[in-house]
Amino acid sequence: DTAGAQVHVEQSLALSRQVGDQRYESAALNQMGILALEGGRYAEARNYYEQGLLLARQVNDRVREGSTLNNLGDVERYLGNYAASLEFLRAGRAVWRGRRRAARNGQRRGPGGGSGRVTRGEVARRRSRWRRTRQKRVWAARA
Repeated sequence: DTAGAQVHVEQSLALSRQVGDQRYESAALNQMGILALEGGRYAEARNYYEQGLLLARQVNDRVREGSTLNNLGDVERYLGNYAASLEFLRAGRAVWRGRRRAARNGQRRGPGGGSGRVTRGEVARRRSRWRRTRQKRVWAARA
């Protein structure tokens, strides 16, 4: 149901703007662009994607930047602007390649800078911290 999706994405966009979360605003704009593209409203889709791309670059969200560049390439392809489409797709591919290269070189990634994996050492540190906190609570309750 495209109409229902449109309502939810518009609410998401409004909320993200209200709280000032540019990362989610970029995601919502990208979703609005997808809905406009599916509805054949190509100029509107391009507008949403361009706004989302600007925000993605401001918050250094490389994942969103790459996918938005690819989406802009789709818009240009639907409009028959094949050279522009190819340029957007190449730019998106360069972003994705840069992310993979950074990951291979051991650079941290993800929203918090981490890879999303928890190492054995990190598990041990968290357990130790939890035990110390629990011990402090036990002693505080006895006092």
